[in-house]
Amino acid sequence: MKNVLFFLFVFTAFSCAENESTREILEYDGPLQEAENIIMHYSETADLKVRLEAAKLMEYENGDRDFPEGIYLEFYDETGAISSTLKADQAHYWKEKDLWRGRGNVVVKNYTNDDQLDTEELFWDPSVQEIYTDKVVIMTQGPDIMRGKGMKAAQDFSWYAWGDPEGVISIQE
Repeated sequence: MKNVLFFLFVFTAFSCAENESTREILEYDGPLQEAENIIMHYSETADLKVRLEAAKLMEYENGDRDFPEGIYLEFYDETGAISSTLKADQAHYWKEKDLWRGRGNVVVKNYTNDDQLDTEELFWDPSVQEIYTDKVVIMTQGPDIMRGKGMKAAQDFSWYAWGDPEGVISIQE
């Protein structure tokens, strides 16, 4: 009986030691914070520049942010009026690059010119106030509808450049 107990003791001791030495330490790389139904304001010198709405926000240790349930942005001009909006099914922000990406049914509206841009993916670089994509883009300007693959523009559409443009444009005499 003593031999059986000794054998069980030794077996158990070696089993535990083996499990502890083969354990792997896993690092958590998920979000550090999560928030729901958020509204954020970005301002410069007390002037509102951007208003952000999102159903869900996940923020990571490096400062990156995910908006898995969509995002809505309003951009304001120097008078405080909404100049344009951006809506997307999902969004991601890279803090280190200061770069935003919207994906899925991305719609940008310019209220100054009554323009609308539709695409599946769009990047916004706030440091240079530009938007761009290499995806198919449809731009509606009043009765005119233009289509292209790839585009780069000022965030307020004061200028833009197209790749492979096509469409019907009205010319008034």
